Amino acid sequence: MRDVLEFEVPLPPAEASPNLRASRLARMRALAGYRWLVGALARQALERSSWPIAPRVRLSLTYRLAGGRDGFYRPNDPDNALAAAKPLIDGLSDAGLIEDDSWRWLEIGRIAADPDGGPGVLIRAEVLE
Repeated sequence: MRDVLEFEVPLPPAEASPNLRASRLARMRALAGYRWLVGALARQALERSSWPIAPRVRLSLTYRLAGGRDGFYRPNDPDNALAAAKPLIDGLSDAGLIEDDSWRWLEIGRIAADPDGGPGVLIRAEVLE
């Protein structure tokens, strides 16, 4: 059996949309805050688990999209969902859940949407042998 860690974080801010035309400073501040928040939640999840120091991790994300018009980004397609996940993945790296986001350490798994759940992003990290 593989080691698996699942936990949920909030949806990314609206500024995470790759199609948003906003000021660079506002975008940078929002994404830095989201990265920090994801890192803090990942550290909490790690403290409650027996997560090993993993040589390689498969990361799957399920965007739970219920609600709306609340300042959070709800991607309409998988490629935008993956683009919006960059600060999320960086936060996981900051927390030590993954070594870094290079090809050597990270494999992107399933990117999915659940229109009725959430709102939030369900993170599933799986150790690869």
